[in-house]
Amino acid sequence: MSPLKKIKNIYHNSPLLIKLNTLILAITILLCATLLAFVFISYHFMVSRRNEQSVEASVERAASSLNQSYHDILQHFIRICSDIDFQTEIQLIIDAPDNVYMHRQNLQTITNDLTHSHYLISSVLIVSGSSPHYAYAPFSSPLRLPLSDIFTDDELSNIDGITWCFERSEPSKPANQVIPLVIPVHKQRGLIQIASGHDTPPSAYVILFLDSDTLESMLINTGLNDQQLRYHLVRRDKTLISDMKNTISQQILHTQEFSHMIAKLEDNKHAVIKSQYQASSLFLHGLETPELLLLCDLQRETYGDILASTAPSFLAALILIVALMLGTSYFMKRFVANPILKLNQIVEKIGNDDYNTPQHFPAHDELGRLLEAINSMNSTINTQKQQIKEEEAVKYRTELKLLTEQINPHFLYNTLEEIQSEVFRNNNNVAASMIQYLADYLRISLSGGADIISISNELRHINAYINIMNQRFGQTILLVHKVDPALADVKILKTILQPLVENSIRHGFGIDSFGIPTSVPMIEISFTSPQSGVISIDITDNGSGFDAQNVRQLMVSASSAQSQPHVGVNNVYHRLITYYGEENIEVSMESIPYYQNSIHILIKNGDNSP
Repeated sequence: MSPLKKIKNIYHNSPLLIKLNTLILAITILLCATLLAFVFISYHFMVSRRNEQSVEASVERAASSLNQSYHDILQHFIRICSDIDFQTEIQLIIDAPDNVYMHRQNLQTITNDLTHSHYLISSVLIVSGSSPHYAYAPFSSPLRLPLSDIFTDDELSNIDGITWCFERSEPSKPANQVIPLVIPVHKQRGLIQIASGHDTPPSAYVILFLDSDTLESMLINTGLNDQQLRYHLVRRDKTLISDMKNTISQQILHTQEFSHMIAKLEDNKHAVIKSQYQASSLFLHGLETPELLLLCDLQRETYGDILASTAPSFLAALILIVALMLGTSYFMKRFVANPILKLNQIVEKIGNDDYNTPQHFPAHDELGRLLEAINSMNSTINTQKQQIKEEEAVKYRTELKLLTEQINPHFLYNTLEEIQSEVFRNNNNVAASMIQYLADYLRISLSGGADIISISNELRHINAYINIMNQRFGQTILLVHKVDPALADVKILKTILQPLVENSIRHGFGIDSFGIPTSVPMIEISFTSPQSGVISIDITDNGSGFDAQNVRQLMVSASSAQSQPHVGVNNVYHRLITYYGEENIEVSMESIPYYQNSIHILIKNGDNSP
């Protein structure tokens, strides 16, 4: 025997409580795995979405702050450099650019005013426009590096209008990183103008060195500090102006994703463009300077980060799940397993005809009601047996009553014997299922003495009957049913389906009769309402079929012997016409063996029955 079969046999033969605990353990493991997956997925997507939304707002605020600072710097530049003294000095630089000391002295006030005009400006340098270029630094910030190390002739000659240059060391403080904002100026018609276009060579270059650390702090403070955003200034030609402490790879600027972001920005210049690159989320926003862009990147959280942040919550949930499962195990033992074992003992006593004193459960739950149903069943069986002996003279009426109440001792004993056999074989799950089916069957059959029950209960009744028959005879009869929503609350005469289904099982599917068994036996029951007040019932099977003419004769005959086949049709028909009136009942049938055998019952005035 294979190990798998051994495990299967051990499980099948184990007590019910062990099976329940095994099931609870499996559910616990599944819940923990589901919880872990849910934590990962929900946390990842919720946090990512929240981060993206807050990052977008941060990027917009940072871009707005940078635009405002750029606007303020230009306003101060225009105010300071429109002075007549600056215009005069530019003319002197044009005439004698090599007189460096004189020009430095004359520009002291201008350079100091520009340096203090905005908190982003670290220092100022003015360079002559003629070649060779001369630098005029203020006395308070003398040059520590030669001009050629700060700007090359080619870089200055390519300046066209106000230009942001890439990050470099500050001339007066080489340890400090600055971003040069170069403003070329030329004198025309006695006025100082910003030089734009290579046809107008600048007379001088006003270079404002913006402190990188201060600029980064400004951008971060306008956003959310806990987001760990990293800001970078980039030109549209993909030249990196400042990467704020070398935190971004140059490769990103030359990827297809970044090119797509720039293209999308052309269509919507005021939007935040998002993209993904490896483990980073990228956000791009345009600035007031057309050629300048603000790029932000945010490192996405890894699953290790997520697990670390959610570990306490996950552990608490795990402890709670284990506690709940232990509580469930105790509950199942006390309120399910033990009562079922007691029910098995009661069933054995009933089978041995030794159940004289009814027992009761303190709880009135399903198992308690099941025991009450078994007590009622046992009492009813004893009463019916006595009535059968005393009322032999009125056999037809007694027979009809037994069919109506569906209290068949032979069927019941056989079922109980089968339950007892399953218990002896330690098939407790099967036995418990049969007890539950039998309880449903009896509970609906009795119906508290009522003659009518809901359609749903009638279907539950027949479903319990078929499950019992399947269990007894080793069948796999499939029951399919459908109910018109208009009939959801309608009640009908009880147990009109069971005799017809019994005929299908016993005669159509070869149980207790000769015939060719059906490979996939199926019974289909349909309740519809063609019009208001009318109930249409169709019972169809794929069994060996019947002679429709003979069955109809049996149906309408005054009485029928139990030995005749299809006696259930006669019983159902006479109960229907007795309850609803003969004028309100129509029955038709047709049979195509092993394909479709149908009985159609039409009840008029079905929802206003007496």
